[in-house]
Amino acid sequence: MELTLQLKLLPTDDQAIALRAMMARFHAACNWLAGQAFAKQINNKLTLQRLYSHELRARFALPSQMVVRCLARVAGT
Repeated sequence: MELTLQLKLLPTDDQAIALRAMMARFHAACNWLAGQAFAKQINNKLTLQRLYSHELRARFALPSQMVVRCLARVAGT
């Protein structure tokens, strides 16, 4: 049996600002990566990961899990 739990986040003002900043960096990274993938006609997640994962982390200061999600989102689109 699988249960689903729905939670509501109640961040402090500082945490909300940090979350919005992280979301903005994530979206900027997705847009940048989509441009790179389109220019090189790449839609394979592993190829994108090999080519761009280090640059995404450095350029957008994203943690590794966010980079993985960015790669998957762009490759899936």
